[in-house]
Amino acid sequence: MPSSASAHLQPHGGLPHLPRARQDRLTTAPLRSELQLQADLLLMLGGDAVPWANHSLVNVPLLKVPAERIVPLPLHIFLGLANLIILEVYPTTVGEETVRQHVAAVKGRLVEGMLGAESVFQLTGPELSRWVKNGHDEALARHADTLLRPRARVRFVLGDPRQQQQQPLPLTTPAARIRTLSSWLRLLHDQLLHRDQWAPADVDALAAVQQDIWKRWQSMTGRAPTPKVHMLRHTVDFARRFRMLDLLSEAQIEACHAPFNMAYDITHRNSSQNGVERLRHSHVEVILSKVKD
Repeated sequence: MPSSASAHLQPHGGLPHLPRARQDRLTTAPLRSELQLQADLLLMLGGDAVPWANHSLVNVPLLKVPAERIVPLPLHIFLGLANLIILEVYPTTVGEETVRQHVAAVKGRLVEGMLGAESVFQLTGPELSRWVKNGHDEALARHADTLLRPRARVRFVLGDPRQQQQQPLPLTTPAARIRTLSSWLRLLHDQLLHRDQWAPADVDALAAVQQDIWKRWQSMTGRAPTPKVHMLRHTVDFARRFRMLDLLSEAQIEACHAPFNMAYDITHRNSSQNGVERLRHSHVEVILSKVKD
């Protein structure tokens, strides 16, 4: 399963069920066999399940989805990780105002009727592409280097050359951390979002990035792994098996947000007294437009 939050929807695999779930996002659980699923269900119906057991041991599963049929959503994974790094991790190093200035440089123009929460509060896919391609991470890294105490910078830059070889610039300096995170963003942007068929070398390259992120996530970000960090492993497995990823992207679903907001906010505003009908009309309009296409 991709995350602990969806454990009740996809009972064939998943994260461990104990309170260690956060740190276990950097592990994968073995898939449960059909026989084990039946045994789990009998245990639950017999009233013998313990309170701390896996969600699907104490609740009737709503859906049964084989783990190998779960399609990782590459765009959502990239959006989640990139926004977390830029909007939450970088400000702890260079300050919120500095990050806000760089974010403003890549934000697009907001259009009435096409606003989603992400457009206002986070960076969208096109905005993140501009961020990666325009070198904002490197600018933040240079700024972080200037924030080091003068004496600390001298210790890293000056001194006996032989001593410098023995004591290289620590990888944990703020600027070095930003450059590491920047390399992750760039690699994920280039590897997760391409629509070509995956060659074995492409899968190996993504696997190397995933393993590096899993290994150094907490030391680089100072945060516990998130479900999207866990999902990176599933993108590798899926790409290795099916030789595709972004061809099954959720981009078509994401593209429905703008016309739905237009229908809800403008076209069917006259139904504002009846919220249910307003939602229904808006959904019907978007669905019919997709059917016509």
